[in-house]
Amino acid sequence: MFYKISSSGNNFIVIYNPENFDIKTYSGVLEDVDGLVVLYPSSSSTANFIIFNKDGSRAKMCGNGLICATTYFKRILKSERTEFQFLTDSGFYKTEALDDGSYTVHFPKPKILVANQTTGIVDSGNMHMIQLVDHIDPNLMIDQQKVIGGNFNIHHLQKSIDEVYLMLSLENGVGFTKSCGTGCISSFAYLRSLALCEKNMLFKTLGGVIKVSENDNEYLLNGHSEIIYFGELYDEKN
Repeated sequence: MFYKISSSGNNFIVIYNPENFDIKTYSGVLEDVDGLVVLYPSSSSTANFIIFNKDGSRAKMCGNGLICATTYFKRILKSERTEFQFLTDSGFYKTEALDDGSYTVHFPKPKILVANQTTGIVDSGNMHMIQLVDHIDPNLMIDQQKVIGGNFNIHHLQKSIDEVYLMLSLENGVGFTKSCGTGCISSFAYLRSLALCEKNMLFKTLGGVIKVSENDNEYLLNGHSEIIYFGELYDEKN
């Protein structure tokens, strides 16, 4: 059994503890989503979290994917817990299910590799290039990805009003997406390093508004989720 779950416009197939898992088996359903989340039981965390991109490549972690994983435990497995911890390829991440129905992912402060007045390069578990622009240009983003290579997610930020930025994301292994959780965290870290925002920020994406905030030595990503459908793979051999 698999579930399609959406967080801020990012759509994922989520499966729990599959036997003999092969990403190629899910190539058909991947055409309809941004990625696939595989969860396995773990003695050291709520679950081991593995994320595959739309093209079948494996990513290190995913902010919106973690929200969808938390949704799976909370709404499908009916967990009574409000706090969860997932082991990703980038380490452990804590998530919370809040009383208002939203979910929060706790991030350690990302590594800022480059930060000038127009461009930032940030490692928040995935690599991101952020550019401040007067007008978001998808064609320029495509050209930039060709130049710097496919290992980077690219984000253009356009100032809207105080503490709100318009954001478009071009993700490695996926293409243009309606939102990117780690991209929001990375963009927030970049803006904070230049003193261009306070401790709370809203990113207006194609998938909706995402809230990012700073709390002590961590950043918080807050968003909502929706269960779209569930299904099973059909085996023509049986």
